[in-house]
Amino acid sequence: MTRPADRRVLWAIASTGLVSSLQFTLMVPALPSMPEALNVSVSDASWVVTITLVTPILARLADLHGRKKMLLVAMITLGVGSLIAAVWASNFWLVMLGRAMQGFGTTIVPIGVSLLRGILPRERAVIGIAMLSATVGVGSGFGLPLAGVLLHFGGLPLTFIVSAIGAVITSVMVWRWVPDRHESAPGSFDLVGAAVLAAGLTAILLIVSKVGEWGIASVPTVIAAIVACVSVALFIPLQLRSPSPVIDLRLAMRPAMVIANALAFFTSFAMFSNHLLTMQEAVAPASTDIGLGLPEIAAGLVLVPFAIAMVAGAQPTAALMRRFGTRTVLMLGCAVMTVAFAFHVMVHNGLIALLVTTLIAGIGTTLVFGSLPTLVLDVVPIEQASSASGLNSLLRSISGAAASAAFAFLLTTFGIDLLPDFLTETGLMIGFGTIALFCLLSTVLTWFLPRRQQSL
Repeated sequence: MTRPADRRVLWAIASTGLVSSLQFTLMVPALPSMPEALNVSVSDASWVVTITLVTPILARLADLHGRKKMLLVAMITLGVGSLIAAVWASNFWLVMLGRAMQGFGTTIVPIGVSLLRGILPRERAVIGIAMLSATVGVGSGFGLPLAGVLLHFGGLPLTFIVSAIGAVITSVMVWRWVPDRHESAPGSFDLVGAAVLAAGLTAILLIVSKVGEWGIASVPTVIAAIVACVSVALFIPLQLRSPSPVIDLRLAMRPAMVIANALAFFTSFAMFSNHLLTMQEAVAPASTDIGLGLPEIAAGLVLVPFAIAMVAGAQPTAALMRRFGTRTVLMLGCAVMTVAFAFHVMVHNGLIALLVTTLIAGIGTTLVFGSLPTLVLDVVPIEQASSASGLNSLLRSISGAAASAAFAFLLTTFGIDLLPDFLTETGLMIGFGTIALFCLLSTVLTWFLPRRQQSL
């Protein structure tokens, strides 16, 4: 494949990653207005965000039936779901259906990563994987301010329409520019395992989103907990016995994969939490101990340094991996994220401190997200690349829901008495301190990764 053709492949797949990553953050600023717009409770409205995590099945199908084909299926389903939600934006159940269809986009990044590994030569694959992984941070960084603009001018329908347009454009790019080349894995799709996994995820997300309304010892919470436990108890032996599991638990339990998946959760939790805490600090009234009092559209701009660092850092990350190895770059990224959040715990008064934090956090995040997928691919056979990357990506997505739940808990516990939608200084520092500790733990965990990996 010629270098211009390589570049077209890179841009096509990276564009799908950007559209996919926007699907979570575009909904976050709309959450406060959703209960009234959809005539539902606050906890029910939160499902508009979290339901996208219940459909993590295409990654395994991509290994079985073709990665380009499943990438197109994911993008088309995302686009159709966006149109359904845009047309019926006042109907809660149809918006939920549309968002569930958008959830197929959560598998776009792992499928794209394995496509790049199979299509491009090593040097350009490393750059491409770093670019694709960077889109997760870029989408989350630009998604919040973009959502503010879209909601201001067109409300929730315009937000969904933009997603649909992005899905159409990127689907055409993939169809025209990405060759269909992969090594098929043997076996068939495990429908029973997928159903049990979806049931377990649904129960867990129900607990996360509704426990505040139901109460921790209520009958619905206990039933959801029982369903979650039974699902886990069924899922593990099902996957161990299945000749073609949805998640290969033997592969997932390799020491390097356990560490990689833990890193995916901790660092993604830190990234999502940073966005929520940063926006909180930016929009809080200046009369509070922490607030800058910026309007919502302007407040989103404080995340621009983060997004710029993610865009600009893809190629340097690939160069560092070639020079020093994946493990070293991953450790460096976790350490830089630790420094960023620890800095903000100590220095958190004023716009300059906030911008410095977001910039340093962006540098660390691009190093982590650029190197982590390559690490995962280094320790799995190519025919299982999509499913292994899919589990890692799923944990990143779950971390977003966990970050939202943790933020809600902080607001409940450390909200300002007369302004309950805003954190006290103590609450904000507990938030940043916690994610600094998560990143420090991630830095330590990277020490136990194998020093050498097999080549792409």
